[in-house]
Amino acid sequence: MNQLISKIIQHEGAATIVTYSGGEPHLTATWNSYIELDKTGQLLIPAGGYHKTESNINSGSKLIMLIASKQVAGKQGMGAGLRLTGSAFFVTKGNVFNKTKNRFNWARAILVFTVEKIEQLI
Repeated sequence: MNQLISKIIQHEGAATIVTYSGGEPHLTATWNSYIELDKTGQLLIPAGGYHKTESNINSGSKLIMLIASKQVAGKQGMGAGLRLTGSAFFVTKGNVFNKTKNRFNWARAILVFTVEKIEQLI
């Protein structure tokens, strides 16, 4: 399934990020092209803001992400979409941060997302 993630993020589209706090969902987004799938299978996402997302994650929230592309074959022809569920943390120093910061100089942190469940929606 990591191959499908890789294919989707190679095509531009919006990626939705959901966390929870106090029973309320918080949504934010990024672009598929900003997401990097590293060799361990984690998703690295530059964070310019994401302060509420970071607070929710630090309070124990899981992260849910939707990624999709009309240019990738899905279940019934062209168009594939995935719901990814897992845990995450933010990095503000070290190799992972420096590598992504070089690509996105505006990033204040890197959201590191460990996908624990993948569901193909389309």
